[in-house]
Amino acid sequence: MQKARPARAFTITPNGVNPLPKIIILFILSAMLLFTGCSADGEDKHACADCHSEVVNRIQASSHNTLDCAVCHSRLENHLRVSGVRPLVELDSQICISCHDREHREWVLSPHGQITSVYTPDSLSKMKKSSHPDFPKPGYNQSEKVTCVYCHNLGNPQDAKLLRIPKGELCDACHDTMWPNKVTGAIPAHSYPETDYSSFANHPHNQGSRCITCHMHPGTEVTGGHTLLMRSETGVNTAACAPCHGTLEEFNVNNYQAEIQSAMDSLRLSLESRNGGYLPESAAGTCNQCKKGGMQPFDHDPDLILEGAYQNYLQIHGASGIHNPDFSLFILRQSIDAVETGYQRQDR
Repeated sequence: MQKARPARAFTITPNGVNPLPKIIILFILSAMLLFTGCSADGEDKHACADCHSEVVNRIQASSHNTLDCAVCHSRLENHLRVSGVRPLVELDSQICISCHDREHREWVLSPHGQITSVYTPDSLSKMKKSSHPDFPKPGYNQSEKVTCVYCHNLGNPQDAKLLRIPKGELCDACHDTMWPNKVTGAIPAHSYPETDYSSFANHPHNQGSRCITCHMHPGTEVTGGHTLLMRSETGVNTAACAPCHGTLEEFNVNNYQAEIQSAMDSLRLSLESRNGGYLPESAAGTCNQCKKGGMQPFDHDPDLILEGAYQNYLQIHGASGIHNPDFSLFILRQSIDAVETGYQRQDR
């Protein structure tokens, strides 16, 4: 008796029925598994909606409803096959450039877009170390640049600009410890005993949208907006000051900045005169992007009086006290008084 032959797959050809080679069958099945729900023509959103209907509905109701999930996420194929494999967030700003060219050109000029070209590429930006739950976590080899998706989230319908968190809190997610932010909140680099600085935190620059109010105010192509810059080689963005202070040519509102500069000059000279005519250099290996890099010690300062005053000098020096003029002037005068009345040189 003749043995039964195994079933074979067939195709219809002009010459009749021909068997389909097994290798072709395997290829077709693999392709079906790989691309089911992940095509580039919009089908992937239908597959994603099975588990993420709320997010998909948000995007469908927004101006980004023509975008597929695969535009902003990669590794979707693996995620659809194994739910425990999470898709990756695409961090490259190029995905936004086709519709947001002006914003992208501004961003390229900003500190956010310049990090790897100005600072050491392997430094690991604070964003990579952040534990903030609302921000994507880049991989070790991904760019240091702070791209669009760190501040914006297409799945957030509560904010017209699709911001991940409210404007007044957004910059704090990364810049909370940087000195300009500390000045805004009236937190000195070095505080003096029995001094309550909290009243200096109640000022217009520390309310509402805070940093974004001025740094993203429309300016020129090289200031304001997504450049975040208040100054450029061609001028300053005083338009940001106009709503509260009227038309200005410089940031010297009510002569505050001139007073602060004078106090900084006095403190600098006082420190130099007690340290051989110079100020200590930054310590090797410290990051000055945060505006509070470490420094070499003063020559004769056992009680660290000079160091404390110099920390306050550096804190205010970054932006000449613009973030909080009253506090800046107060802490500079405190520092001058500490050096002039409290310091006594002791040779080591």
